[in-house]
Amino acid sequence: MAGTSVSAAVISGSLALLRQYFVDGWWPSGSAIVSDSFDPSSALLKAVLINSAQSLDGIQLMNGTTYAVADYDTNIGFGRMNLNKSLPVKGKNELKAALFDRQVINDSEEHHYDYTISSGDCHLYEFSATLVWVDPPASSGCLKCLLNDLDLTITSESGETYFANGMNSPDGTNNVERIRTSAFKGEKFTLDVGASNLSTQNQTYALVITDDCSETLSSVARTSMIPSMVPSMVPSIAPSMAPSMAPSIIVTSNHTTTSPTTKKIKNQTKKKRKKRKKKIKQKIRRRK
Repeated sequence: MAGTSVSAAVISGSLALLRQYFVDGWWPSGSAIVSDSFDPSSALLKAVLINSAQSLDGIQLMNGTTYAVADYDTNIGFGRMNLNKSLPVKGKNELKAALFDRQVINDSEEHHYDYTISSGDCHLYEFSATLVWVDPPASSGCLKCLLNDLDLTITSESGETYFANGMNSPDGTNNVERIRTSAFKGEKFTLDVGASNLSTQNQTYALVITDDCSETLSSVARTSMIPSMVPSMVPSIAPSMAPSMAPSIIVTSNHTTTSPTTKKIKNQTKKKRKKRKKKIKQKIRRRK
């Protein structure tokens, strides 16, 4: 067997193990401590699993043919899952991780996480971050189906900005965004999670950050408002949809005309006057 027949079972089993990791209290110490037990969200489990995925140099087909692949392409996507690169386990890996679950971000807000790669045994570090959120259901037949668009970016101390999923600009299509980059000891990064255009008032998300060599991985979290991209506009008053209650005389640029309603009233008045005059004349004739 190959393809989804195998991968679906492997992924499902791995997610069950990840959930057990949190429920049994392995986070954050890397050892089972009952008092540390908590129930992770589905977004956090997905973020942890995707964040663990490793790059591949190539793939081999069933006929033996091999060819090169690249991250985020249609062949390997985020890469091959590796549970040993997912979460810290004492005696099994030296991974350092920071997890943020069920974080609430409001529309037009931006969350900032500041990191410094601390000292460790490696000369070159791998810094990885994955953002996942459960988007509200879109309507059937939608063209742009992502309703709450969050964006993950990483800015280095030198000012270089990294976008998610191998892109050169923000990803406005997916509700999973990952950035992986190399880093050196002492280098500083700022991770930004922005919500520039939500269809709801707020959105919860999960964020996973890992570093494979630092002695510690700590963060300083900040929140700010995203500057508006639209100039302030004075609200205009919409024209009334109710029937006009204005006087029946319509004033134009050079002359005055009478509305159809007024003409009708005047004609009715003239007829009544003629009728009354006729009756008066008839009475006078009878008296004579």
